[in-house]
Amino acid sequence: MQKALPPQEQIQLAYQLVADYWRGQYAQRSGLDYLKHIDDGLKILEAIDADPLASAAFCLHPFYQLEENANLHPLIQPHLTSFYLETIAYAHEY
Repeated sequence: MQKALPPQEQIQLAYQLVADYWRGQYAQRSGLDYLKHIDDGLKILEAIDADPLASAAFCLHPFYQLEENANLHPLIQPHLTSFYLETIAYAHEY
């Protein structure tokens, strides 16, 4: 089994996964790229010196809000063991 990545690398991977998930999608009302929500949230988490696992989880949270079986999503499933269990648990809580 693959070992979980260090926290900063979890953030990078989680960001890439959500960027792939939301590629080319925009909010209907504002017209803003959905990824702006993640960018803004990460800035806030950085400003308050949040736990890096919380930042990685924030990047992953759209999967857990929008997908019935997020752990089986083809973008997430191959990378599940790259994340600490805490990261996945936090993603469920956002």
